[in-house]
Amino acid sequence: MPAPVIVKADKTQSTSNVGRSSAAAPAGRSSPRTPSTAPVSTEAKPRPTYDEAALSAARTKLEKFWRRMGELALVGDPLNAQELLSAEFGIRLTVDEIRQLQERGQKGFTFGVIELWGAKQPQEALAWGASAISESGVGVDFHQILLDAARKSMPNLNRDTLAGMLPDGPGKTKVLDLLEATTDPYSLANRILAVTDPAERASRLRVLAQGWSNPETSAEWARQNLTGADKTAFYAQVGYNLAHQNPDAGFRVLGELQGTDAYASTFGAMMRGLVQIGGRGQQAAELIANANLDPGARAELISELARRWVRQDADATVAWANTITAPEDFRAAIPLLVSQLDNDRVSSTVEAFMKNRDPVMELALIEAAAPPGLAFDPDKSRLILDPLISGDPGTKLTSGESGGGSNKGEMLWSSVNQTAKRQAEVGQPAAAMEWLSMLPFANQGDYAKAAANVLTVWNLKSPTEAAGWLQNAALNPTLKADLAKTVQP
Repeated sequence: MPAPVIVKADKTQSTSNVGRSSAAAPAGRSSPRTPSTAPVSTEAKPRPTYDEAALSAARTKLEKFWRRMGELALVGDPLNAQELLSAEFGIRLTVDEIRQLQERGQKGFTFGVIELWGAKQPQEALAWGASAISESGVGVDFHQILLDAARKSMPNLNRDTLAGMLPDGPGKTKVLDLLEATTDPYSLANRILAVTDPAERASRLRVLAQGWSNPETSAEWARQNLTGADKTAFYAQVGYNLAHQNPDAGFRVLGELQGTDAYASTFGAMMRGLVQIGGRGQQAAELIANANLDPGARAELISELARRWVRQDADATVAWANTITAPEDFRAAIPLLVSQLDNDRVSSTVEAFMKNRDPVMELALIEAAAPPGLAFDPDKSRLILDPLISGDPGTKLTSGESGGGSNKGEMLWSSVNQTAKRQAEVGQPAAAMEWLSMLPFANQGDYAKAAANVLTVWNLKSPTEAAGWLQNAALNPTLKADLAKTVQP
């Protein structure tokens, strides 16, 4: 099908993002040390083993931490947030520190808390970290942030000293490996190569790749010392940092991964470095076009390319999107592209759609209103949602069973729900409630679910205001009683 046109603009929109910097480590030998020179004291005794229940609890513990930090970022009274941080996690920050972190938004607050916790209370913070599990992944990693912060207060920390500090826990080995990967990667690499269990070896290779401060050196080590699944596991992890530091080296690694199951996921992880930082959007687009990918992986890569490229060169990204002919590819590209355009271009794009409606473009625009994985602007979201809803008198917003959205009505409800919640987080909850009251929900229950999410945020920011609004709201008694559950202390 012809691709619906995204309205062009005269000026290029660009967003500058600062990635995690990593100081280049001195170039080491390209092969690991011999076993006799590697310190082994911390691994001489058998490590504790944990059953699946304990591992699941350790993962859940960290998931709850992330979720709770997002909530505490919204607490309107910094003194209350201070008390909750201390009572729930033993994190001791000043009221001024908390106030300053809250001004950075939920993401900035969360990372800032972890960094201050690690720097000010390194032993306590690392002990807590040893009790939780963060799976090695690309980009942000809880244990890496915590350890980097702790080393600012304890610059001479080594594996043996840290091992003596930390209690046993499911996350202890990862913390120890991350530290040694930073301070003495070849020693750790040598011992990991001797691990006989394939799953454990691959897991620890990913940690080694994550902590190794010079990704070019580490990639060359892997090239010379690893094969098969071990090499794939290492490349999949090191690719993120490598792409940021040297896009050409990143593309070389991708070339070596072609034909493996890790190709698409590693490519996606490298997209920020290759495209947003390195400016290689066109090269990445050509790789995707020529790759033999299953539809799901292809859609994810197109979506991630759009997300990163639009921040580096909006005009080039729009030009690329307007050449896409396959509906499924276009559908994948639009949400994270349109959501990051300037307001005038978003409005013009929606106006163009209203004159020439296309079902593929419509669903893509609905998702663009509340793009997954982005801290979006709710005012921009309404530039998309309000015309789409008012332009179709038969529209009914329905939450569906899962609330995720599988048809137009459910997708609209999902985007409206997320937009109203976001407006409550960064703006005025009362305005979000007023907007919800004017929308065509399928029934009272669908409205109540969205309103409850706004009230939950409002209750964190100001319990008194939330309770006052609900008390004065012109709602039927049953609905008001249901909503009251969200504003209980």
